[in-house]
Amino acid sequence: NWDHTEFPLEVLKDSAAGTFAGVAWHCYSGTMEQAYQTLQHAYPNLETHMTECVALFDNGACDVSTGMRDFAVNHQWDMTHIF
Repeated sequence: NWDHTEFPLEVLKDSAAGTFAGVAWHCYSGTMEQAYQTLQHAYPNLETHMTECVALFDNGACDVSTGMRDFAVNHQWDMTHIF
């Protein structure tokens, strides 16, 4: 998740150079900009990919069942927060 940059940073720090080409993110919480900037600063040549995303809803929580019932909710969130 974007709000847990410590995990990829720890893995990358403890790995031999060149072991990983990039990091793949889930965007269930946190902000894309902060996560990408944190990794870009530490590893400027590292690829970053978003692999899974479900929007946050009225109560600020990720609710997969709401997203499955109403695709437009996810699409609206994606267009606002990702693109």
